[in-house]
Amino acid sequence: MIKTRESDSCQPDLLSSGQTPFGLIGILAVVFAWAWWPVFQVLGVRWSQDPQYSHGYFVPFIAAYILWIRLSKVSRTSSHPAWTGLLLVASGAVAYLLGAHLYFEWLEHISMLPILMGISLLLGGRWLFRVCLPAVAYLAFMIPMPYSLETAMAMPLQSLAGRCSEFLLQILGIAAIRNGNLIRVEEHVLGVAEACSGMRMLVVFFAVSAAIALVVERNWIEKLFVILSAVPIALFCNVVRITVTGVLYSVAGRELAEKVFHDVAGWLMMPAALGLVCAELKYLSLVFPAHSGQYAFSRPAIVPANPATSSGGVA
Repeated sequence: MIKTRESDSCQPDLLSSGQTPFGLIGILAVVFAWAWWPVFQVLGVRWSQDPQYSHGYFVPFIAAYILWIRLSKVSRTSSHPAWTGLLLVASGAVAYLLGAHLYFEWLEHISMLPILMGISLLLGGRWLFRVCLPAVAYLAFMIPMPYSLETAMAMPLQSLAGRCSEFLLQILGIAAIRNGNLIRVEEHVLGVAEACSGMRMLVVFFAVSAAIALVVERNWIEKLFVILSAVPIALFCNVVRITVTGVLYSVAGRELAEKVFHDVAGWLMMPAALGLVCAELKYLSLVFPAHSGQYAFSRPAIVPANPATSSGGVA
């Protein structure tokens, strides 16, 4: 008979021992949904009314897919529930109550993340914590940023987009003069602050880039490049959109320019950005050929103590 180590048999993993506590998981899920239902309602209203966060409906499904991918790829290890997860649950509850008391919605919303991570520690210990961490962290993309941070980021982005678009239009031989967030293209005025969606594009594409980085089979360096490239790619696509609109103002008139800017260009920005990410991944595979096709979060399988078990024999 095969002998198992006493330390492993005394501390079984709830998830790998075949005795997954579905009842406990169900109770925790019901309690969590009941406590955070007002938060979900507020988030749903924001997603439906603010185009900048309309992608929030898809984030939970993408997070679930990321979790499923990691559960199927990461090797299981012997781990027992860690009661330190109670500290994370308590910190999340305190953040929730503090946010409600101070009328700080972002703190209320973000408090669900430490709660979920604490639950993962309570159910499966450090192994489940590491598996769930990227998926739970990804849920942050469905939470609107604080208004002060959003405003602080939007103004420089709009200014930079206006400067770059003015420069490109002048390079193309079109008389363009920028005044604040307005670009005068001959006799027309293009309002970058009102019509430009640079901030919206940045928020959405950050979520898309993070999802791609978490599921693509690359090493962590390539994944980091993909995530950080969201800023220049989103800015580039937005500048191209404004520049093309300025060109159309000059050669085709206001009606066609506004139709392209508000309708056609808005639909084409995300496919164009995804095309740039694909090109980036292709380039990175040439730079890091030895690491391409490997999961950065995968771990080698555990080698049994008895070599006979590797060939299916019984000692």
